[in-house]
Amino acid sequence: MSHGWRIPSSTLFIINNRVGGFKNLSELNRKENESFLDYCLRLIESKDNNIIDIDKSEIWELLFNEKVSSDHARKSLVAVKKAVLKAKEEGIEDISDDDILKEYEIKKQELEKEKIKVQTEKLSLMQALREEARFELFIEHAVKAIKETKTININHININNFENNNKSGLLLFADPHYGKELIIKGLYGEVINEYSIEIFEKRMWDLLNKTVKICKKEGFNKITVFNLGDELEGILRISQLMTLKLGLVDSAIGFAYFIASWLNELSKYVFVDYYSTEGNHTDIRLLSGKKGDFPNENMSKVIQTLVSEILKDNPNIIIHKNETDKIFTNIQGFNILGIHGEEKDVMQAIRDFGFIYNTKIDYLCTGHKHHANSINAGIDKGCIGVGSIIGVDDYSMKLKKTSNPSATFVVFDKDLGKTEYTINVN
Repeated sequence: MSHGWRIPSSTLFIINNRVGGFKNLSELNRKENESFLDYCLRLIESKDNNIIDIDKSEIWELLFNEKVSSDHARKSLVAVKKAVLKAKEEGIEDISDDDILKEYEIKKQELEKEKIKVQTEKLSLMQALREEARFELFIEHAVKAIKETKTININHININNFENNNKSGLLLFADPHYGKELIIKGLYGEVINEYSIEIFEKRMWDLLNKTVKICKKEGFNKITVFNLGDELEGILRISQLMTLKLGLVDSAIGFAYFIASWLNELSKYVFVDYYSTEGNHTDIRLLSGKKGDFPNENMSKVIQTLVSEILKDNPNIIIHKNETDKIFTNIQGFNILGIHGEEKDVMQAIRDFGFIYNTKIDYLCTGHKHHANSINAGIDKGCIGVGSIIGVDDYSMKLKKTSNPSATFVVFDKDLGKTEYTINVN
């Protein structure tokens, strides 16, 4: 411990050059046999009582031989004074400057913790306000887009709803990625695949015509339709912004009105049970950008609600609302589960879903992988992998997996099992 401290030359220079001078220079020196605690307390209280006329940063330098800002010293000396008084209260007569610095650091850390708590609360509040503002803007944009969209002429010609010959038809389509534009070229510069909103619509009308032909061939007056998700391209990565023709809201409205028109036209030929599931590209990430942050918020819900509202007066269409993000129904005695298809092992998935829901799953229908691939899992049991409407895109080229744009039509027969049609669309 040091005794008989004298004013550091740097502090003395400041004091000597201060306009207005100072009071009682001798009070700044540490007295003989004065403990460090007493010295600290005397300097701090002398400043508080205006006995000495120096800045608190200079007091800090006198005590700890360290230069700090006036604001830093002011806050820190409050903690030092509390520590000294506490030490005296507990009967500690002296303490080294290192000890008091340690005590100061502890107090400083406690103050920093409180500061961080306040900052965290402020950040959480600001994030909540930003998210609320973004959501309100999203709703305003959606309402505006709906008002500007043309209505469609609803089909009112009623078709009898009954099954034919103990067999039923199921049309499955997946991955339209509405709003995305691309051109994929081959080694000779030829176009392997081109895609746009106009091409999507052309392929869907081609699918409708080929579906009607199958229905006439099989004698169906009613079919079930599964939309297996990824209706929109969405914005999973910033790079996707360059491939989008429309924004997220306009894409959702555009797809909803188109698919409603498409179902409305199909209902002129057959009664339609329509189901849809939720994809990963329609996951709402406008708030955080992270997958799964808002598991219950998906643009597929918005699309399904719009389609249901548009077609509510069509007597030949039932728009089914799912209790989960999956499709589940029974067709000709077969339990059918429809999911988007983000499963590494679909064979394991069909078993797992059976255990999870304590229900026998006969067929698991999946999209997502952009190519048709059905797998047998046992007697009258299996996985039906459905191709995509978009076909080859930049992502599938990266994975080196390509296939024709396609959909799948499945005939379920109580006596014969299932028969699949892979429908390539142009």
